[in-house]
Amino acid sequence: MHLKIHILLICFFALQVFAQETNEKKSLDSLASRISTTVGSKKLAAILQFCEESANSSARQVLEFTSEGLLLAEELNDFKAKAELLRYRGSSALILGEMDDSIDFFKQSIVLSESAKDSINLAEGYNSLGRYFFILGNFEASRDNYRLSLNISEKISNPKLIYEVKANIASSYLGQGKYNKALELLEEALALCRQKELYCAGAILNKGIAINNIGKPSEALELFFEARKTFFEKGEFSAVALTEHHIGYLLERAELYEEAIHYFNLVKEFYEKSENINRLSAIYANIGELMLELNRPDEAENYFNKSLDYKKETGIKTVGDPLHGLGLVALKREKYDLAFNYFQDAQRAFAAIDDEAYEDEIYYAFSSSYFGMKDFENAEKYALKSVMVNKNSGLKRELALSYENLVRVYEEQEKYDLALQAKKELEAINVDLNSTKEIFAITKQLVVETLRKNEEENKQDLSVDREVLTSNTNYFWIWLVLILLLLGGGIIYLKKKHYNSKLKNRSTVEYLQKDEAKVLFETLKDVIKNEKPYLNQELTLSGLAELINTSDKKLSALLNHSLSSSFYDYMNHFRVEAVKEKLRLEGYEKYSLVGIAYTCGFNSKSSFYRAFKKETGISPREYKIKHAS
Repeated sequence: MHLKIHILLICFFALQVFAQETNEKKSLDSLASRISTTVGSKKLAAILQFCEESANSSARQVLEFTSEGLLLAEELNDFKAKAELLRYRGSSALILGEMDDSIDFFKQSIVLSESAKDSINLAEGYNSLGRYFFILGNFEASRDNYRLSLNISEKISNPKLIYEVKANIASSYLGQGKYNKALELLEEALALCRQKELYCAGAILNKGIAINNIGKPSEALELFFEARKTFFEKGEFSAVALTEHHIGYLLERAELYEEAIHYFNLVKEFYEKSENINRLSAIYANIGELMLELNRPDEAENYFNKSLDYKKETGIKTVGDPLHGLGLVALKREKYDLAFNYFQDAQRAFAAIDDEAYEDEIYYAFSSSYFGMKDFENAEKYALKSVMVNKNSGLKRELALSYENLVRVYEEQEKYDLALQAKKELEAINVDLNSTKEIFAITKQLVVETLRKNEEENKQDLSVDREVLTSNTNYFWIWLVLILLLLGGGIIYLKKKHYNSKLKNRSTVEYLQKDEAKVLFETLKDVIKNEKPYLNQELTLSGLAELINTSDKKLSALLNHSLSSSFYDYMNHFRVEAVKEKLRLEGYEKYSLVGIAYTCGFNSKSSFYRAFKKETGISPREYKIKHAS
C-alpha cells in the first residue's frame, strides 16, 4: 500500500510542476523586448522580472539573460541582484539536468546573500538547494537545507516563504511514509495558506493522504472530496484522477469494494481517454485485486492480464503486482503448479526493484501453493516465514491469517503439539482483533456516511465537468470522421502527387548528403559535446535544430538518413551514456537510479528503462550491480 501511495505522490508532484510551467509564459515576450531596449538598472530590473515570471519555463533563455544580468550587476555593484541571478541560474541548470552547475550556482548565491545580508535571497537559496537534493532523492540533505530556509523565513516573517518551505518539508516526509511528521507541517502550512487565501488544493490532498494513513479515513475522505472539487473547478483533470485514485484506495481499505471499483473505473476512463498507459497498468491491477475480493476470478484475471500487457509494452519493471494477482487467481482455481510459477515470477520482479513490502504476501502465497501440491515441508517453511514477517510488521489481521495457515499445515502433518501452540497464538490475536472489530465497523459506517454525503453534494457540479470531458471526446471523434472523409475524397489527388513528392524528398536528402551532411554533423557533434542539450528534458527537434543553426527538415534528414536514427533515439543514446558515467563516479551511489536518470535528461522512469535496455542490453539495476562488483 505504501508503494502505491508513494508512486501516486510522485505523479502529483510532477503535475504541480507541469501546472506551474504552463501558467507562467504570458508576459515573457514583452519582458524580453524590454530587456533588449533598455540599459543599466532598468535593464537589470527587466532581467530579474523575466527570471521571476518565467520560473520553470524558458530555462535556456534564463541562462542567457542571467549571463548578461550578472555583468550588469557587477558594473552597478548590486550584490543582491547578483545573488538573485545566480539562484535563477541554478534553478534553470537544475531543470536542464546540469546538476554540477546547478549546485555551484546555488552555493555562490548563498555566499553572496550572506555577504549582502539579504535574508530573502538567502532563504530562497537554501530552499532551492533543498529542492536540488530532493530531486536526487537525498531527503536528509534536502530537509537540512529546507530547515535553514525556514529559520530565516520565520525570522523575517515572510508568510509566502514559510508556507512554501513547510510544504516542501512535508512533501519529503510524506514521500518516505512519515505521515505524522508530514501532517504536523501540512497543518501549519494549510493554516497559513488559508489565511492568505492561496490555492491550497495540493496541500489538502496531501493532508488527506497523511490522515488516511494514521487511521482516520472518514476525515481523509472529506479532504479528498474538498481537493477533488477544487481541482474540478480549476479544470485540473489529471489531479482529479489522482484524487479519485486515493479515494479508491481509502474505500478498499474500508472493505467497501464495490464503491472502490466505482472510483477506480472513473480513473480508468480518464486514463483511457488520455492514453496514459503507465497509470492504466496500475489501475487495472487495482481493479483486479478488488475483483478477487468479490470472488470474481474471471474478471480479475482479465484485469491482471491487461495490467501485465501494458507494463510489458512500456518497459515498466513493476510487474510484480499483476503477476502476484494472476497467481492468486490460479490458486483460487486450485491450479497450484501454475500459481507457484506466477508467484516465483512475481518474487523475481519485486526483488528487481528492491521492494521488500511483498514478503508477507509472497511467503503466504508460496505456502498455500506448496500446501495444494502436498509439499507440506515447504508449506511449513513459508508459513513460518509469513508469521515472522507479520510479527515484525505488527499487522494483526495478516498475522492471524498466517497462523490459520500454519495450523492447517501442522495438522496435515499430524504435528498436533505444534498445531495446538499455534492455535493458542491465534486465539490471543483474535481477542485483540475482536476488540477492534466494533471500532472498525463504526469507522466503516462513518466512511459510508461521508461518501454518501459528499457524492450527493458534488453530484451536479461534477457531472457537468464529466460531461465536458465526454463531449470533448465526442467532438474529437466527430472531427476524426470528417478528416477521414476529406482524406478519402482527396486520395486520388494524393496518388497523383505521390511520385513528384517522392522525387522531391529524395533529392532533398541526396543534396544534404553530398553538400551539407558532413558540416552539419560536425556542428551537431560540437554542440552535443560542449552544450550537452540532451540533459534538457524538454528538448525538441526544433530546439536542437535552432542550436545548430539549421532547419527541422535538414536535421531530421541528417538523423534519419545519414545517421539511421530518430531524434529521440539519438538523444537517449547520450542520456544513457551520461547515466552510465554517473554510476561509475563516487558520490552517486546514494542516489536512486531514477533520480540520476532525471538529471541526465530523461523525463519518465519507463522511457529511461526502455532506452537503457535498448542501448546496453541489460537493465540499469543490472548494470549498477555489475559495475559495483
